[in-house]
Amino acid sequence: MQVSVEKVSNNERRLTIVVPAQKVSEAREKHLNNIAKKANVKGFRPGKAPISYIKERFGADAEKEALSEVIQHALYQAITEQQLRPISTPRVEPKWCASMNL
Repeated sequence: MQVSVEKVSNNERRLTIVVPAQKVSEAREKHLNNIAKKANVKGFRPGKAPISYIKERFGADAEKEALSEVIQHALYQAITEQQLRPISTPRVEPKWCASMNL
């Protein structure tokens, strides 16, 4: 993870955090596996539905949860490393690399 801090004003900083795509993919797979264990899909015993069906049906939800988790963790880690003390809730603007395959 790469972090850069830009001073915008006396009490405002802009953090640019680069998170490897692999971390997002790992978090997404973890969430898909958790959903697969708990999913009650008609025609399958609980937790026994094929992962391909789980990806098709719940993939978007798993991706949202994974992105939220990765962003939250990266932001907290960056704030701690840079020894920043936020005075309000940080505004997050995700930007994607063109080579990311999510």
